[in-house]
Amino acid sequence: MMKKSTLGVLLVAIALGGWVYYSEFRHPKPPATEENAPQALFHFSAADVAAVRLERAEGNVAIERRDGNWVLAEPLSARADQRAADDLATALATATATRTVAAGAEQWKEYGLEPAAVTAIVREKGGQHRLRLGAKDFTGDSVYGVLEDGSQIGGKPGSAKEVLLLPASLLSSVTKSVTDLRDRSLLALHSPELITVEIRRSSGDFRMEKQGRSWNLLSPRVSPADDEALSTLIGTISAAQFADVASETMKDPGRYGLASPAITLHVKTDKGEEGTVLIGKKDHEKYFARDASRPAIFRVDSTFVEALDVSFAKLRDKHVVRFEEGDIAHMRVNNGQVTVAATRDAAGKWLAEEPGERKGKEFMASRIFEAVSGLRAIEFLDTPPRDLVAKLEKPQVVVEFTDKGGKILKVNAAMGEKDAAYARTNVSSTVYKIDKVFFSEMKFSAPEIAP
Repeated sequence: MMKKSTLGVLLVAIALGGWVYYSEFRHPKPPATEENAPQALFHFSAADVAAVRLERAEGNVAIERRDGNWVLAEPLSARADQRAADDLATALATATATRTVAAGAEQWKEYGLEPAAVTAIVREKGGQHRLRLGAKDFTGDSVYGVLEDGSQIGGKPGSAKEVLLLPASLLSSVTKSVTDLRDRSLLALHSPELITVEIRRSSGDFRMEKQGRSWNLLSPRVSPADDEALSTLIGTISAAQFADVASETMKDPGRYGLASPAITLHVKTDKGEEGTVLIGKKDHEKYFARDASRPAIFRVDSTFVEALDVSFAKLRDKHVVRFEEGDIAHMRVNNGQVTVAATRDAAGKWLAEEPGERKGKEFMASRIFEAVSGLRAIEFLDTPPRDLVAKLEKPQVVVEFTDKGGKILKVNAAMGEKDAAYARTNVSSTVYKIDKVFFSEMKFSAPEIAP
């Protein structure tokens, strides 16, 4: 037998279902008309917004546009996240009311508008607007709002006797926290603009400069820098963000290890802008850090600090040689089986000179360029043993490039013990351990290279 309580619930459900049917089907909503059609709240663009202030119980937040950039003005002065600020301005500028409800100020409490969940004050070129947002409707897809007197909707004066139904996404936009709206980048500089990077540590200092299109190490030793390693490092620096704020003031920096920082990172852009980040003590899995231009002390992830743990071996160029193909006018190659030579003519076409029977034939210079430009150091021997130096003085492969100015670049390569391969150039005393595949790439006959 069905219990009385269960029966009562069933009867209530049937009654509610009948009411919904009667309301929705017997009395359908009227079709959209000019009066109840969706209406834009404002008639200005996001680009016109100069400031937004969000008043709410948990604390007010304000952003302002200064010199074309967004900044936080309340509850603290700081850089704002440009995308987050733009999104907020856009959400308000494009807000649309799906319909209106006749309700005076005495009824605002019923819609969660007194007190309001949040009041957005928007300042733009044409004036200032106040938008209250309250509770969500029963669907959860919309939120109740009201434009206070003096604001505009649909180009007409706002009315305090009109409650608006707005998308719930607007409420999400205007309840962003200070953390959401704050720019969390350590340095407001971008990788394409960086031309100098300095890392100072107790274990040694590193200085890198971009000269033309390439990076060079200036300390601890002068050397071309590895493009891939530098690209990764600079990308990490440019994208670095703090995890959270340890202190908004620089009070007692010694407590955070910032009076004598463990690492000092200094960068400079091609526009002359400079930035400095100080890394202090470790705090669990993070480190205390500070942008020297700001008083706040942050925590940064250990992965960022680990990325600054560079070494000369990591940063030095792994290319055995660097050259521009377009600058090379002549080449000569001996691969242990044949000696070939070729010259680039006025039209840029490579023609064989040696051996004599191939003279005038089109020369496959790209095969040589690809093999030599692909040479990478697996290991550096800055003080190579004498026997290895002697072996490279009688190489198995010799490549000689002559540029348009007559400067010669020469690469000698030879196999060593235990199937190891080595190379040396005429511009450095360093011996490079290389992949032995280079010898396979350079193995060709005269007809193959000049068919």
